[in-house]
Amino acid sequence: MMIKENKAKHRILTVDEHPIVRDGIKNLIETDGRMQVCGQTGDYCEVMDLMFRLKPHAIICGLSVENGDGISLINQINARHSGTPILVFSMYDESTHALRCIKAGARGYLMKKSPSMEIIYALQEILKGNIYVSETIKKQIINSFTVPVINGMNSIDTLSPREFQIYRLYGQGLQTVQIADKIKCSSKTIETHCLRIRRKMKLHNINELISSASKYFAGVSCSSKEEDMP
Repeated sequence: MMIKENKAKHRILTVDEHPIVRDGIKNLIETDGRMQVCGQTGDYCEVMDLMFRLKPHAIICGLSVENGDGISLINQINARHSGTPILVFSMYDESTHALRCIKAGARGYLMKKSPSMEIIYALQEILKGNIYVSETIKKQIINSFTVPVINGMNSIDTLSPREFQIYRLYGQGLQTVQIADKIKCSSKTIETHCLRIRRKMKLHNINELISSASKYFAGVSCSSKEEDMP
């Protein structure tokens, strides 16, 4: 969706599968005289077209999008439009997802339980070229470059974006057939990815993979239950 813009303001593109979240973000951003939402979408496939046509100054992006996943989207945006900063705004706990988002190319990570006005501050920071994350995640980012991979949980960082997406969906309780349907591929392809995940994480069978994923994502709800903006 394209929105009439004021070129004197920073243009922000919002990406989230939930219209009520996009509308809430738009209303909040436009209380600030320095920014304007220039476009909105919940569809992975529309983002590149909107990027080309609207040339936003920044993107605020959820990890739940239609026809794809947020991590892959961040990778794609960063590959094609590396100068456009991305702020991830998600229900998922930062300890689980923030580092992967930053490594994929995001410039900030903000949880949906954060105070609403923090979105404005975070967007202004990434527009200045800064990274906006909590102090806990700053330490995690530093450690990721200094601490070697020594156990199964750290080996999660070796998963590709697609492998991590599948691992997350198993952690949310989905079955192989459901995952294949959700990401639009065959069950055989999912099984091939599972084999790679198991090898990287030294898991012996699919039951260990499911158990590991469930523990890792404990307390994280399925995206269909994603909370609206506070």
